[in-house]
Amino acid sequence: MTVFAREYESGRRCRGTCGAVRLAAARRRPRSGFRCSWATLAAILLAACSRAGPPNILVLVIDSLRADRLGWYADDRRLLTPFLCSLAERGTVFWNAYAPSSWTLPSIASLWTSTYPSQHKAVQFETGLSEGATTFAAALHEMGYVTGAFTANVLISPGSGFGAGFDAFRVLAPDPRGGLAAKTRAREIHAAALAWLDATAAGRGHRERPVFLYLHYMDVHFPYLPPQRPLDLLLSRAPDADAQRNAMWELIASNARRWEHLDAVAEKAVRTLYDAEVLALDSLLADFFAALRQRGFLDRAVVVVTADHGEELNDHGRVGHGKTLYQEVIRVPLLVAAVGQRKRADIRDAVSLVDLGPTILELAGARVPDSFEGRSLRAYLPGAGLRCRLRAWWERALRRGATGAYSELMGAPRAGDRQPPDHRRAYVVPGRKLLARWDGPLEAYDLEADPSEKQPGKLDSRRRAALERALEQLVHRVALRPGRAAAVELDERTREQMRALGYGIGSP
Repeated sequence: MTVFAREYESGRRCRGTCGAVRLAAARRRPRSGFRCSWATLAAILLAACSRAGPPNILVLVIDSLRADRLGWYADDRRLLTPFLCSLAERGTVFWNAYAPSSWTLPSIASLWTSTYPSQHKAVQFETGLSEGATTFAAALHEMGYVTGAFTANVLISPGSGFGAGFDAFRVLAPDPRGGLAAKTRAREIHAAALAWLDATAAGRGHRERPVFLYLHYMDVHFPYLPPQRPLDLLLSRAPDADAQRNAMWELIASNARRWEHLDAVAEKAVRTLYDAEVLALDSLLADFFAALRQRGFLDRAVVVVTADHGEELNDHGRVGHGKTLYQEVIRVPLLVAAVGQRKRADIRDAVSLVDLGPTILELAGARVPDSFEGRSLRAYLPGAGLRCRLRAWWERALRRGATGAYSELMGAPRAGDRQPPDHRRAYVVPGRKLLARWDGPLEAYDLEADPSEKQPGKLDSRRRAALERALEQLVHRVALRPGRAAAVELDERTREQMRALGYGIGSP
């Protein structure tokens, strides 16, 4: 019996128990005199259904992973992600999930606090979460979870305010002396996480407590230096393999001019290097899940797979992220595999990473903090009851139709920027999008007719006006709840590590 089949059986037995309790209560109910109150009955049902306890929670963030590289969205990409595709067969796939920003720090701060960048204000390298910021990790820890985080991105660290609520938090930063080859790989992340699970979560009296595990990968992030085997596999399918290999040598040798002015062959080479990184990571994830399965971690677990942002691969003349809010950098993969789910579900509504915190807390049975901006996605998942679905409908009604996804790039362009940011805001609903530039008017895109965002102005006036009203309402609502960031001091070693990962940061 598979892991997910066992999860289903556990949930079915729980539901059967609940049904038996309800039937027994009905049979025992007296015809006159004292009647069992709804509160008493609810307590009985809750006790019967909570025997299994809260689920383990595993959140995987794959830094810089484009949504269009996942085989669960496109069959022609299944070669790159065979394991993740198998995972999606018993999960809920969100087709229109968006990051709140297009680079790591503000996007992950939004994920953890369920607020937008203009609210938490962790939007520069020298900023982080404030001491009083409420995170879903802290909420899980407060309700009894054993919590661990293992990240290869130096921006996500306790020094930046991300350590609150964690029993263990390790930053597996690369040795900057290794240059471009210094990137920490998934194998190191997995080894550290499994060692912690073995020594801490499964021991020292924690065996009966649920576990929250957060992993943040940098394998797909620049620099693209994949292992040879997946690279050879992809090149074996390319008609211009030799030309691509020659271009790769130039690019890896840091030919700045060719990076900034990619010709057709060099662009293919960059995309092949990137795709090989995705393929290599997928294989390591398969091994990691096998190890988790052996430890029983997945017997009752909620698994979330997503990214903090995507990556431009010369789609609009750039390589990288953090400068625009085009689809390739803010549309992210999102898979939620809930306990008891037996088959794949596909959701087309627009959702955001700010919705993950409320979703995880609701699945864990915890209260959602009032400071959270996001909405729980529980109603989209199998097994959601009528009450849950009605509440989701009511929340959408209160937002007056403003249920699209919202992204921000804080910080206006500055004099001397080699590549100043193009965009300030983005608002997306399925098939339609608004982009606010720093230097011009709003651009409206019909994503069904123009998915590559090459032809602004093609959206009809009625739909454009509706988007503009929704964006105005959302910006106003967000502005009513401002927060503050904490100052973060970056030492020279951290700066060197960031430069090794392609972050444009100077010396102090």
